[in-house]
Amino acid sequence: MTMTSHTPLVHAPTAGEPTPPSASTDCNGQREPQGRKIYIVTRHPGAAAWICRHLGLSNVPVISHLDTSFFRVGDKVCGVLPLEWAARICEAGAEAHVLTYDTPENLRGKELDADALERLGAQLVQYDVRWVDRVRNGDACCPPHAAAALP
Repeated sequence: MTMTSHTPLVHAPTAGEPTPPSASTDCNGQREPQGRKIYIVTRHPGAAAWICRHLGLSNVPVISHLDTSFFRVGDKVCGVLPLEWAARICEAGAEAHVLTYDTPENLRGKELDADALERLGAQLVQYDVRWVDRVRNGDACCPPHAAAALP
């Protein structure tokens, strides 16, 4: 997989700053004016709350596990997304927007609420992730004995 340059989608707004124009009021089942859906994919309640807050969404159902059959070309998928999930989202023609922030060591592994994410400078960043190569047992790039040693 490769990642191309990323573009911040949402940042911590300053007082009086308007909600981004692409925000809708319901992300699952209701389409934005542009005809695309917004999905939130995460198992972290604080992440879902932060995303909803910054996209101006409310009462949003959250998908806790990736199922790319939901997504269509142009849909926006936001959340805590591992690289492989982001690649699958992009492969489906949807946009992958990843919640990013710097996690201090003392907070690693702890559930963070939306306010804690705000203090850590959270933002949504759009990534365009593409598969470059997939190593499988017997592929020309990886002999069977080498592939068997992979975890």
